[in-house]
Amino acid sequence: MAIFRVGFFPDFKWDDVVLVGTDRDGMRVFQSAVRSAHKDGEGAFGLHGIQHRIVRQNDAADIELGSPTVVWRFDDTKLAEILDMAVGLINVEHPAHNYFDSLNSPAATLMPSVDEYVDGGPFAEFPQGMPVPALVESQATTAAGSEAGPGPGAIQVKPSPPSLPTQQAGTERA
Repeated sequence: MAIFRVGFFPDFKWDDVVLVGTDRDGMRVFQSAVRSAHKDGEGAFGLHGIQHRIVRQNDAADIELGSPTVVWRFDDTKLAEILDMAVGLINVEHPAHNYFDSLNSPAATLMPSVDEYVDGGPFAEFPQGMPVPALVESQATTAAGSEAGPGPGAIQVKPSPPSLPTQQAGTERA
């Protein structure tokens, strides 16, 4: 069975990260849905009781983490970048990861990995990563900078990070 887990991890190694832990089959499932979104505007898949919707949206680079649905919103250029990353991660013959540093929310970095976080690591303690905390209404701002209620992907002041294993081959940032 394919493995695909995604979660928000505050202060993971160096910064807040949306981490994807998957095997090659899981990355192929994700790649297919991203390809559909790139071509048709939307793609979807479900694994581990979580539904993933990938949506092509102008000027977007956001992941809305939730249970039981995760919504990935990216513009066409970013979808193409993610497809290129998926190809490289599927074809590599050893555990590997890559960095997509163009997210708007819930963190600036998406770290897709293959065969690194499938047995243990941060997903052992948090199977789908940490939930993104609810936004405190007074801290919310719209893209225009005005006061607003909670919006998709908005986060509150980050909680103290959980104790996470840090010894994982091939995960040091260059």
